[in-house]
Amino acid sequence: DLFNLPLAALWTAVVGDWDREVEEYSEDRIPVDEIILHERFHNFQHDIALMKLSRPVKLTGESRVRAVCLPTKRLSHNQTDLCIATGWGRDMEAGTLSGKLLEAKVPVHDNAVCRKKYGHAVNIRSGHLCAGHLDGTSGTCVGDSGGPLQCAMRDGRWILAGITSFGSGCAKPGFPDVYTRLSYYLPWIRAKTRSLRP
Repeated sequence: DLFNLPLAALWTAVVGDWDREVEEYSEDRIPVDEIILHERFHNFQHDIALMKLSRPVKLTGESRVRAVCLPTKRLSHNQTDLCIATGWGRDMEAGTLSGKLLEAKVPVHDNAVCRKKYGHAVNIRSGHLCAGHLDGTSGTCVGDSGGPLQCAMRDGRWILAGITSFGSGCAKPGFPDVYTRLSYYLPWIRAKTRSLRP
């Protein structure tokens, strides 16, 4: 399974892509120089990795690519009105992976909601972020893991609040999805990115 192989030579970052079946003018393929997995990753805990690219991403006026801010503090369920999860995963549990980038608007919940729903099956911790529709209208699915959860803050900024980690099927009613909470890992991210600088 490629996702469990942290060998940089096997990976290429693709930015500016919307349709995986069509090569678009906005697409840029950048080789990965180094991959850093969290040292304490195990099952559903510490589900985060960093990739050092061989060159910077072009963020010009012509590009569809934009930077998203890292959070400066812990996101709570009442700080945002809009979060969007994106990915090329399935659009239904028995479906195939999508060729086009999909998005799901999802609400953020207090982690107590996920603790109650998942019970003893998964230990929901501070490094997790609970988000998703409890009625099953939309959410992430198989193939979306590792994708971003971006949230619009009330001051107008967009932040990368989470990374899709796991769920209970595809937008299963009663079960929100669980993301890796970026704010919790800021000290780890800063330490690792400092060590990557030439």
